[in-house]
Amino acid sequence: MMDPRGGDYRLQARYFAPPRGADGEALTRRQTELARAVLEAVLLAGLPPYNSEAAADGEETGVALAPVPGNSCALRVVWQQDAAATHLPTGLRHVCELA
Repeated sequence: MMDPRGGDYRLQARYFAPPRGADGEALTRRQTELARAVLEAVLLAGLPPYNSEAAADGEETGVALAPVPGNSCALRVVWQQDAAATHLPTGLRHVCELA
């Protein structure tokens, strides 16, 4: 698994970019390109991207992306918060929840 805290952010963004949004809907080509750019910024900011494989193991915290209904070029950015997310500093976790 890639480390969301360092390294080649562009490569990691490609790894974390989902073929489907958080709601299960397939992303268009333009949404996939946007997802990679958004996830690169997320990684640069030090936030964890949502990972469906980790979610299956009970770790559901991270930035998820979902298509905007009726707009094939836009994505919604959604913070998925796991109640047991203790790996984030309290201040950062609070800011993420507010955003």
